[in-house]
Amino acid sequence: MKKRIIMFIGLCVILLLAACGEAGIMSPNKMLSKALAEEEKVSYYGEVTFTSNMQELGEMTMKEWRDQEKSRVEVKEDGNEVIAVNDGATLQMYQEATNEVMQFSSEELQDMQVSPKEQINMLLSSIEDTHEVEKLGNEEVSGRDTVHLKATAKEDGELFGDQELWIDSEHWVVLKMIMETDAYDSVMEYTKIEFDPNFEEGIFELDIPEGATIEEMDENNFEEEISLEEAKDILGDNFLYLTEADGYEIDRITLFALEELESKIVTLEYTDNGTTSFTLAITSAEDIAEQLEVFGKDAEETKVRNEEGIYIESGMLRTLIWNEATFQYSLDRIDPKLTLEDLLDMTEEMEVME
Repeated sequence: MKKRIIMFIGLCVILLLAACGEAGIMSPNKMLSKALAEEEKVSYYGEVTFTSNMQELGEMTMKEWRDQEKSRVEVKEDGNEVIAVNDGATLQMYQEATNEVMQFSSEELQDMQVSPKEQINMLLSSIEDTHEVEKLGNEEVSGRDTVHLKATAKEDGELFGDQELWIDSEHWVVLKMIMETDAYDSVMEYTKIEFDPNFEEGIFELDIPEGATIEEMDENNFEEEISLEEAKDILGDNFLYLTEADGYEIDRITLFALEELESKIVTLEYTDNGTTSFTLAITSAEDIAEQLEVFGKDAEETKVRNEEGIYIESGMLRTLIWNEATFQYSLDRIDPKLTLEDLLDMTEEMEVME
């Protein structure tokens, strides 16, 4: 359950896309570009429903208060609640199920809470070459006039699938979004929206319940440098890796661990003449078929060490993934000169860390 809620908070930030500007008579792509070019100064209170046929998500509700760089998000799922508050200097996340507060104060981790305008920019950048955008007219959503746009994938199997967006014609906040992909369908919709509200005093402060555990978070809470021997102890079994005798040097080994996702990832970073060439990530085995479905046409099936695997080529991502024994391995290309054949050849040289 915790994993589902945290996943949803990430999706909320992505789906609740906001930007300011003026509506005019222009093409759909130019309308979106106009919105992105404006400074984000919007303030609002909204209530949102999110439904999906993805097993990890399902149906959830959310309340959101946003005042420029400050925000408060309350997510409810299966009777449990997560509250995330950003007062402009500190980000705090409270989980009702565990009565725990995670507090992020460093500038580096504040960057995790990307603004809505930046998120819509990321979305549009990822579909500008793969989708056709058309304006379907003006419609009312939650009592607001919106511009209804449809983004249709040019080819089947696109990662972001087909999308429909209903964008507030005054404030350029996405009030409704439908996404249909090969892997899942989802609908996000504001059932209530109020712009420029009078915020209740203290709304951007977290009222921490009595007895709650508070943990100060920084980059070291998630990632730490470890040795090869420690990696084996952490993973709990023998694993495969490329030795330095294979022509590359292991520059460092890191552990990324997030208790809330019950996830541990050991990553070996390999260099060639001092420059990072590729990385090898090792974690618990996951369903390859599901990953293939999620990445659609950006992924292709391939054999890796006589195991079923996939090669993903999406944007800057170039990674070879396969399961072997109890682990999933991801060989990620950093050096653009490396090919899929090079990665496959590397896997044949892997040895067991005993």
